[in-house]
Parts: sequence; structure tokens; C-alpha cells
Amino acid sequence: LPLFVDAPRVDNAIHYLSPMFGGFRVQGMVALSEGALDRYQGLKASYAAGSLKAAVAYEQSKASAPPAGGPSTVNKLLELAANYNFGSFTAFGGYLRGRDLVAGPRSQIQIGTL
Repeated sequence: LPLFVDAPRVDNAIHYLSPMFGGFRVQGMVALSEGALDRYQGLKASYAAGSLKAAVAYEQSKASAPPAGGPSTVNKLLELAANYNFGSFTAFGGYLRGRDLVAGPRSQIQIGTL
């Protein structure tokens, strides 16, 4: 399960990855915009023990240059993913919901990677 499904690289990011506690882990990332890019923030909780792996993540950007008449918070993404190893095969499942999706030169989340 990747860090965040849609953001292969985020500039000027501060990332925290917690230790594993009984299979549970929390991750958070904030990318400071410094006025040049959108401010990105994401949070992920995951579980991995035995045959089961599951995660839920939420990401959003605060637009440094909001679209005309549009919201200042854009690219809101909710991601759910899980897999289970049955031995002879592994089942994978996922769900991604995007709201207020905006692509542009200042976006930290590149919509094309979805």
C-alpha cells in the first residue's frame, strides 16, 4: 500500500511515520507551499498483520491561487485500500473518491496520476 495513492512526489514536505503498534501505523504529511505551490496535507492510518493489510487516507490541498469563484480548498481525496492473502491467491480492493478536483501548475496533487 503506497504512502498516498496519488502523490508520487510532493515538494517541501514534512512527513511523519509512526512506529508499528500491534499492526497499526499512522502517517502524516504536510507540504509547505511557500506561495509557489498549493499547500498539501495528508493523513493515513494503516493496519498490517498476518494475511490482512488495510489503509485509509485523506488528502487535500489549500489552493495558493484559488480558481475564480471556486473553493480555496481543492483536490480532496479519500482513499480506502485492502488486500487479503488466502494462500493460493490474494484479493485486492480499493476505493477512491475525489472532490473539487483541479489540475494546474501550482497543484501538489497531480490529477493525471489518478
